[in-house]
This record gives sequence, C-alpha cells and structure tokens, in this order.
Amino acid sequence: MPQEKTPPSRDPNPTVGDGVSPDAKSTGGKDVRQGAKLMAEDDVCPDAKSADGDGVLRGAKSTVGDDVRRGAKLTAEDDVSHGAKSADGGGVRRSARSTGDDGVRQGAKLTSGGGRRGARLIGGGGKRRGARFAVGDRVEARELTAVGGATVPVPDPSALVHLQFRRFAGCPICNLHLRSITARHDEITAAGIHEVVVFHSPAESLRPFVADLPFPVIADPSKSLYREFGVESSRRALLDPRAWPAIIRGSLRTIAAVRRGEEPPPPMPPNGGRLGLPADLLITPEGHVHAIMYGTHADDQWPVDTLLAHAATAHRAPRTHDA
Repeated sequence: MPQEKTPPSRDPNPTVGDGVSPDAKSTGGKDVRQGAKLMAEDDVCPDAKSADGDGVLRGAKSTVGDDVRRGAKLTAEDDVSHGAKSADGGGVRRSARSTGDDGVRQGAKLTSGGGRRGARLIGGGGKRRGARFAVGDRVEARELTAVGGATVPVPDPSALVHLQFRRFAGCPICNLHLRSITARHDEITAAGIHEVVVFHSPAESLRPFVADLPFPVIADPSKSLYREFGVESSRRALLDPRAWPAIIRGSLRTIAAVRRGEEPPPPMPPNGGRLGLPADLLITPEGHVHAIMYGTHADDQWPVDTLLAHAATAHRAPRTHDA
C-alpha cells in the first residue's frame, strides 16, 4: 500500500543559511525580517532585536556595536539617529538622550560630556566642542578678563548679560555694528543689560579699535569661548549677499578712519580668519539663556531694538533658580 506523502515541515529553529520571514529566530548568518531575534551578524529590518554586531533598523534594541536608527536603545559605541538612547560612547542624533560622552545633535539632552546642536546640559559635565546653546540652557558661571584689565562676570547676578561674539580686530562690519550699540548704550543700560563683546583676536590687536567703547571687550584668540558656545565660521559669512551692504559701508568707514589717523588698518591677515559668524545670547542673572541667535552671515546680529525687546520679555518672565 503506497505511503502517503507528508509535506516537509519547516524547522522552527534554523541554524545556517535559511531565508526566514515572520517571527523567525536565528543564531548565525541569515537574512531575518519581521520581529526576528538573532545573535550575530544578521541583516535585520523592522522591530528586530540583536545582541551582537548586527545592522539594525527600525525599533531595534542592541547592546554592542550596532548601527541603529529609529527608536533604538543601545549601550555601547553605536551610531544612532532618530530618538535613540545611549549609555556609552555612541553618536546620537535628533532628540537623543545620552549618559556618556556622546555626540548629540538637535534638541538633545545629555548627562555627561558632550553635545551638538541644541544640546542641554542636565548634570555633571560640559558641552562637547561646537555645541550650540538653546533657550533655557544654563551658562556656567565664570569671570572673563577684558582688554582693559577689568574682571567681567558671566552671568552677572545684577543684570542681564548680552554676550556678543564678533569677528576680528578692525572688522569693518563689527565696527559699524558696535557704533550702533555705543550710540544707544544709555538705553541698553537703562534696560538692565550689561554688554560683553568677544573677538577672536589678541588683546594687543584689539586695543586700538576698542579703547573708546563703553563696554568690556574680551580677547579670545584661541577661540575657546567660540567652541564652547558653538559659534562657527563659514564661507557664507562673506558670500551671502545680505552681508554685502554692511561690508561696503563698513569698509568705507574704515578707510576714512585710517586716512584721518583715527585707527590703524585692520591686521592682515586677521587672527582667526575672515569667515567668522556672529552670535548673540541674552543671559539672565541666574545664568539661563533667555534668547539666542546664531548669525548666518557676517552682518546677521540683533539690532538694538531687538535686544531691548528680548530684555523686556526677560524682565516680565518669572525668575528661575536651579535646585
């Protein structure tokens, strides 16, 4: 009597080289898809979980060495994009949270060591170089030394601090802008604002240009403050057409002042280069960033009216103190 043929059954626990689809489990070298769990060197797509060395995509959880994308959680040396959380050494991108020396990008929160764009420091460390501050971030207290020798507290317990990052000594655009600040300095002071201006030039280069300014100027030739606050350089500083009118006006003013013997010509080449971008921060007496602007070209900064408007909202806001 002929025996009835039975269809071949699929091994529920494949070992090597199997093409596996839903809910498969694998231990080595396979192509695994939905809901898979694997142990080593598998190519995984949605919702996969991996314990070692895997390329993991959506919703993945990993513990070692994986390239993780959306919603991932990991613990060591992973390259992470959307919504990732890391506990050690990973590169973390948008909305990431990190507990160890991670490079953190937009809107990131971190607890130690580092951060990139929009990072918030919530305990125990400093931002990674190039980190951009955001509204609400805390500026660590420090005392800076002005070109004239005065000690300048930032933040200032008695006033708002308008911390400006300018370019180089003799910069025609910077000189033009600071003249507008000087012309309305009484209004600025009456609004409870203390001006502090930073240049990436040595003190000896700055002195001839800033001696008559009514606010402190800080020399930062090593650009350590620029790195700390994420203030950048770019070719667009001069190539953006929006900067050209100020370049022309500032250059004409500088040429006239040099001819009259009122100031020396700007150093050539300038310390730190010509491609710096400006930045403005308004810092509360408690050390929090109330308003901030990173310029996109060399003449992109707050005019006085914008600064006074930010100060008015800062005075109306509830006072905040760290626990």
